Amino acid sequence: MQLFEKINPNNLIIVERAPIMEKNGDIYINPSSAIFLEALKNRWNKRLILFARHEKFNIRCSWKITNLLNGVIFIPWHNEKGSYYEIAKSFYNTFKLLFKQLKKAKALYIILPSYWGIIAVILARILNKRAVLQISGDTYLSIMATSSVKYPKLLKHIWATIWDISLRINSKKALAVIASEAVWKTRYKIRKFILYRPFYIIPHNEIYLREDCCKAFPIKLLYVGTLASHKGIRDLIQAVNLLPKGYYILNLVGEDKSDGLLKKEVERLKLEKYINFIGYISQRDKLLNFYRNSDIFILPSFTEGTPRVLYEAMSQSLPIITTTVGGIPLFLEDKKSAYFVGVGKPEEIAAAILQIVEDRALRKNLIKGGYEKINNLITQDWIKEVLNIIEGYNNY
Repeated sequence: MQLFEKINPNNLIIVERAPIMEKNGDIYINPSSAIFLEALKNRWNKRLILFARHEKFNIRCSWKITNLLNGVIFIPWHNEKGSYYEIAKSFYNTFKLLFKQLKKAKALYIILPSYWGIIAVILARILNKRAVLQISGDTYLSIMATSSVKYPKLLKHIWATIWDISLRINSKKALAVIASEAVWKTRYKIRKFILYRPFYIIPHNEIYLREDCCKAFPIKLLYVGTLASHKGIRDLIQAVNLLPKGYYILNLVGEDKSDGLLKKEVERLKLEKYINFIGYISQRDKLLNFYRNSDIFILPSFTEGTPRVLYEAMSQSLPIITTTVGGIPLFLEDKKSAYFVGVGKPEEIAAAILQIVEDRALRKNLIKGGYEKINNLITQDWIKEVLNIIEGYNNY
């Protein structure tokens, strides 16, 4: 018996979270979400519920999905700024929209972690709806890391714990859970478990091949992503402070969401000459140039799903230093396609940088391993695997 065999295909709803951008009357979204949603829509011809962060410009929103708009229900993400009353009112309005749509559904495909994904899981159980969950990261760590820095740590801990427990309890009633092995083993020990591998779409004409790097000082270190606490940026700054001064330059590319705390830390350590806050880069060509003109890519995150930037770094032939969180160890191998370091260990980051610079064989092996990985991963086969698993799953 197929998972949704007895379900009207128009009553299957996908709950996805993604930033969207409107340009000249067309709607754009990030390539991975667009391809996955398009595949699902073509397979079942169903409604999609898309939680959207409307943005004026986002470099990830490069895939036009105007042709998907028929049957797509956009629910705006609740307002996260303003007074507590304004936030609560916006949250309530979003909740009403979600509840109204879920009542119509007979089955749900929910992509996690996110606040609204967890709410959808809880509502699915209350409304007795069939649900398949795709969990791409640790809920507790994700909420702890992304909550506003203005909230006390104890309050964030209580808030994240409530959400995490809610997901774990309610996910036990799910038809199936699609998750990375790392996420499943640490948090969601559910018998109805399906392993999946990550995917990301990178155009072949953007792939840049080189055999070696680190040929001259100063060595250029690169980080790309949001400058937030859960990304381990403070550890990266501390690591640079442990390196010989003048021989290493760190470029931080991305929006600073630390309320200026990271810049103050750099000033306190007197590292202004060695650490550059580049900011958010909207031009794709300019971003690729940063990758290609760098020597080592570093992502010291506390929590992740399957980070897009690691795919990009591999596609640009950069040796990678990263942590073993979320889905990262599922598709990268230590000393083969990445150099793994401990979470919250700046001394290990510094030691890894020095070893990569000094060991040419290791460096070339990491570049080669990453390049081979990206060639194996930038396919759409994963989507077909997931669709077949969902349709063929019969243990419920």
